[in-house]
Amino acid sequence: MKIHNSVIMLLIVLSAFTGCQQEADEITLPDPKEAFSASSNAATLLKKVTLRDGSSDNILDSGSCVTIMFPVMVTVNGEDIVVSTSDELKQIERMLDESEGDDDEIDLHYPITITLSDYTSVVINDEDELEEYTDECSEGGFDDDIECVDFVYPIKLTRYNTDTQVSDVLTVQTDGQLYSLIKSLKDDDLVSFVFPVSLEDNNGARFTANNVEQLEQVIENAEDACDEDDDNDFDDDDVDTSALEAVMQSGNWKVAYYFDDTDQTAVYSEFTFEFHEDGTVIARNGSEENIGTWAAYGDDGELELELEFDNDNELLDEISEDWEVTMFNTTQLELQDETDGPVLRFQKL
Repeated sequence: MKIHNSVIMLLIVLSAFTGCQQEADEITLPDPKEAFSASSNAATLLKKVTLRDGSSDNILDSGSCVTIMFPVMVTVNGEDIVVSTSDELKQIERMLDESEGDDDEIDLHYPITITLSDYTSVVINDEDELEEYTDECSEGGFDDDIECVDFVYPIKLTRYNTDTQVSDVLTVQTDGQLYSLIKSLKDDDLVSFVFPVSLEDNNGARFTANNVEQLEQVIENAEDACDEDDDNDFDDDDVDTSALEAVMQSGNWKVAYYFDDTDQTAVYSEFTFEFHEDGTVIARNGSEENIGTWAAYGDDGELELELEFDNDNELLDEISEDWEVTMFNTTQLELQDETDGPVLRFQKL
């Protein structure tokens, strides 16, 4: 077990204290065999695995150790866009992917607020100020967080101060809370987890740690276990959309099947859909005509299709989603919204 020498001395003090406590004193103490201090290897690893990961918005700030707080206005190749959620960053990526030139520009409208990897917030007034925070963690730079494994919350810890002889039990719900707890430890604090503790890697596999040594091992194994994709290469999904686009533009389509909790295919029986090269889609229902947009793109190696109708037609609003393309050929196109979510199937007329 990797425990600093100073912790061993504290454990001796703790053992002496527990031996002379009266039974009437209701004090919850850390397990002496599993306790660690602020200077221990366990504390260092815990801070790394609970740092805030800022790589999801690298398309805006190019820094994996900072996160821009939404909403924020940006100008992409001359077009102003208000970004309110992280999901809307996909729209910016698609705009860059579809741009014919190589001189793509993204300009942030200042001031903005960023959150650092240690969860502190900073107001940024211009690009130079932002670069002061992102230079060290830009692509190819230093990035200290361990992203390939995460705690499964909630978890409990016991904390004991050998100076004040005060002990408490803490329930932690988030990475931010655990990071703050570890960072706030004093030299005379001892902490231990209430084991077992569960962790989950980037592939969804679960690990159980029954002691602090096992916990350290799981985190250390995860340091180089996955590609954290802390880069600024946004057109790297390696998904060819040309075949899907050609098929969709080759004729008119109808809804052959739509399931969302129940089979709702019948209510779309009179609709036809016509997909155009300019990214517009025309949905006709008798004499009614609705114009929307469509776009095929790659996301994390998956083929996706975005449908969007900006009108008050409730049926078309139901199918306005970012769909995963699960199957397509010259006559059929099957879409799904997340695992076990709604299923939409188009069939060519």
